[in-house]
Amino acid sequence: MSKRQLELQEFIRHYSETYVRIKRRKTAKDSKWETAYFRSAEIENMEYVPVILHIKGKQVQENLLDIEVDTSFPKFGLYPHSAHGQCVLLVSRYPARQWRWGMCRNNTSVVNVFTKVPRFLSACRLLADRYGGQVLQNQLLLANLSFDETVAASVLEPEYQSYEKALEQVRDHEAAFSVIHQEWMVTVSPTSPGILLWRYDVPVAEVNLKGDKVRITEPLFYQEVLDFYSRQGITNVQIENR
Repeated sequence: MSKRQLELQEFIRHYSETYVRIKRRKTAKDSKWETAYFRSAEIENMEYVPVILHIKGKQVQENLLDIEVDTSFPKFGLYPHSAHGQCVLLVSRYPARQWRWGMCRNNTSVVNVFTKVPRFLSACRLLADRYGGQVLQNQLLLANLSFDETVAASVLEPEYQSYEKALEQVRDHEAAFSVIHQEWMVTVSPTSPGILLWRYDVPVAEVNLKGDKVRITEPLFYQEVLDFYSRQGITNVQIENR
């Protein structure tokens, strides 16, 4: 068996029955990344390696040699999920030796933070009380997430908002939350008319509705908040450490 065949066998063994991002090279010159469930593959010869994929609920067969696979693993952090309502996923990899290198339920923890962190749920309840019960209802429907293609796509193809857009969505009550980055999000505040800035699942600062004043509520995160605004290129904001 050639070295190339051994490499393909190793690749198939580690990525079968996992979710990955792929790019089908022969479908179009400008083919885009898409989420796929890598079901199985079998080496017939070194020119054709049929692979069974599930993409957007449909089973397709492609030549593995014509597919580009993104082998990077999702980073720990926050991911917006809106396929069946709206929630935030807190994603982490189980700290144990893994034989599957793509994302699957055996190596990846995916938690709906709204139902696992009471402070998130209280913020959601507040919005539901003010503007209708659908927001809270969506969270309860998502209490027990199933690890499916919609969840995988939210993690592998996340859609983040700019800081300005995130503030606007929460301030104008378009959403209970808006995710800016894997580390950062904003939500409605359950105790004040302002906006909460979160780092992962910890509320670290209160932001006024105009977005130009920030009060640190967790002093240990002061430097992280400064770095966040610096990376965003935002200078017209007054930051006060409690």
